[in-house]
Amino acid sequence: MTFSPLHNIKKNNALPTLFMVGDNDKLVPLKTAQKFKDLTEENGATCILKVYKKQEHGFFNYKPNSNNKYYKITLKELESFLHKLGYLQK
Repeated sequence: MTFSPLHNIKKNNALPTLFMVGDNDKLVPLKTAQKFKDLTEENGATCILKVYKKQEHGFFNYKPNSNNKYYKITLKELESFLHKLGYLQK
């Protein structure tokens, strides 16, 4: 059984999305991420696609005993995105 959020994007339910993906992601290939972005925008919502070079699926997950570089970077990206949408105040 496969699951894809692509099948659920419709004209009246597309939501603003921040999509962060690694260009080495085998689970969600860049081509799929671009298709999601295109379909979301075609259905009236904003979709920001951020591609991180040489990163695999889950690259931004918090890891104990690590400097968590991508965790911190993507958290800042998310915060900025939510500010732009008006969900967070500065």
